[in-house]
Amino acid sequence: MKHVERLALIGLGLLATLPLWVTEHPPIQDWPQHLAAIRVLHSYDDPAFGFAQFFVLDVGRTQYLTVYFAAHVLAYVMGVTLALKLIASLAIFALPLSIGSFARALGRCPSAGLLALPLAYSAHLILGFVNFVLALPLMFFALSMAATNRRSPRPYFAWLTSAVLVVCFYTHVVPFALGGIGAVALGIDRSLRGTLGRVLPLALGALVAVPWLVFSPAGSTLRGALGGAARGPTYLSFEQNLEQIPLWLTDVWRGDWDRRLLLGWAALVVIWLVAGGVELLRQRPFAFTPLTALAFLPIGCGLAYFFAPHGHAWIWPINTRFLLLGVLLLLPLAPSPAFWPRLVLGLASATLALLGVGYVTRACLDFEREVGALDDAIERIPPAQRVAGLIWARGSEVVEFSPFLRSVAYYQAERGGAVMFTFADFPQSPFRFRDEQRPPRVRPRWEWMPERVVPDRDLGWYDWLLTRGGPGALGRSPSFDLVFEALPWRVWQRRAAVGSLAPALPAR
Repeated sequence: MKHVERLALIGLGLLATLPLWVTEHPPIQDWPQHLAAIRVLHSYDDPAFGFAQFFVLDVGRTQYLTVYFAAHVLAYVMGVTLALKLIASLAIFALPLSIGSFARALGRCPSAGLLALPLAYSAHLILGFVNFVLALPLMFFALSMAATNRRSPRPYFAWLTSAVLVVCFYTHVVPFALGGIGAVALGIDRSLRGTLGRVLPLALGALVAVPWLVFSPAGSTLRGALGGAARGPTYLSFEQNLEQIPLWLTDVWRGDWDRRLLLGWAALVVIWLVAGGVELLRQRPFAFTPLTALAFLPIGCGLAYFFAPHGHAWIWPINTRFLLLGVLLLLPLAPSPAFWPRLVLGLASATLALLGVGYVTRACLDFEREVGALDDAIERIPPAQRVAGLIWARGSEVVEFSPFLRSVAYYQAERGGAVMFTFADFPQSPFRFRDEQRPPRVRPRWEWMPERVVPDRDLGWYDWLLTRGGPGALGRSPSFDLVFEALPWRVWQRRAAVGSLAPALPAR
């Protein structure tokens, strides 16, 4: 049975990555920004991209290094775009495997990992929190090693757990913190010597996390969020958080199929818990054990979802991450059903995962058609230019949120230069603008309000504009000429001081 479960986790995990590979432009909101960041790291010294004139590399100010550096290395072999797709695919593929591994290490049913697959394309991935998504399997692998080390102590397992947690820290701090807490809890027992042997190596994680938390700008912002800084943080009411539960799990696509998927998933989880609880009570009376104490992890995540801040400064969202974490942590801790219920529930979970992959794949194909002539518009702009993106039509008929909001970053990822809007001014960026060669600073949420931009006043630093929708006041501006139009995309070039531009390309 265990070999069948392992093959199911591997096969369905691989299949779950299919939606990322059927489309050139995944419907992921921050995807272009991640591509642009990887491109700057990878091609910083290439004069064809012109990055050195605009940016300074500053990798020490962020702990989001795993994704960027792994993609930077892979890009030598496969290019920036495929490198990021491979890393995102690895996160999706590894999630059910890591949960199954943790469940097995706890003596639970590895098939619980199948129940994670319908949540693989949650709001966190669709919004583009690639670092957070990759940190999830790292957290579960660390917990799996800690649980294995508790059952069969090996000195190298404690150090390996610590090393995985350090990588998790450089991926995302929240799963790192939960993984560290869980690993410490798994390391404690009645033997002081055994406890120290399992727990002391985990201090390596604290050695990298504490200086970041104390001295980095991002760590300072996080302390402000946790400590209730004077200017923020913001909170949602209990009712608002309750209402948004579907949104932060699977309700991210237009139509009703994602809600039906969530209802089917919730029914399977409830049946699994009931069947597992019945089997647990049938075999032996309930008794509190050190492993039972791990239940505080999903319970604590549930409390954090309802009562932690929703946002603070540039960090958003905060509390919603704990909803997905709590749900995923619940799966490997659930008691295992008897053989036949376990088999039926495993088949039902696999079927639900297949349905979800089919729906998401179709949605990604529909979104690719919606992207339209974006690549043609980007090709119209010469390399290494200063480009602003004004995105009036940022929404989609396929996916929730605003998948076109960061589209201008595709230009930086493919042709270099500097764009606005960009994450380069944010502490999580591995590079920043040069003070002597940077665009004017913009107000918060600038990219959400193109209608407030006055072209002749606010866009003097830029020579090119990429727009979707609009064009609002831009259509009346004497400073820019329309040089490409394939609705809803348009490209505008700054008007020459003398003479005129070549005629605009015809609309298509």
